[in-house]
Amino acid sequence: MSYFLLKAGRRERKAVELLTAAGLEHYLPMHMVAEERHGVRRLVERPLISNMLLVRAPYEEVNTFVRRHDFLHFAFRKSEKGFAILEVPDEEVEAFRQAVEKMGEKLRYYAPDAVALHRGDRIRVIGGPLHGMEGTLLRDKNERQPWLMVNFPLLGCLSARIAPEHVQVISEE
Repeated sequence: MSYFLLKAGRRERKAVELLTAAGLEHYLPMHMVAEERHGVRRLVERPLISNMLLVRAPYEEVNTFVRRHDFLHFAFRKSEKGFAILEVPDEEVEAFRQAVEKMGEKLRYYAPDAVALHRGDRIRVIGGPLHGMEGTLLRDKNERQPWLMVNFPLLGCLSARIAPEHVQVISEE
């Protein structure tokens, strides 16, 4: 069994309520965002990936659920034969979930086609809250701290700031 990526038309929280009531396993990554309304600034919790959530159940159950709720749709990816429903392996979702938890507040999300990861050094984080994570090192000219970029082939990329003393370059052998 694997996860299916569903589009929720910006109604992710409603989808979570319905999935919970139906007893279907799901994952909606969330993060805190500073928001200003009427001059008042506050932190609010928002979905990390706008319009998307993951559901883990057999295809037949997910398809029946999607048919019952007109605001939900399967996400598709291009394949050799046209388009296929996007299924994400359990291992990738679990690694993504752990990365979201470890990276904390300074997390950034990039869609799968938004970042060219062939640039930068492969690194491993040694020490700190991201200890053991591996990814690509990115630097912004305007920022002192480097960013760790972790690529999830089907879900996209996450990045977080890391202290320079926690960076170990992985030699390409």
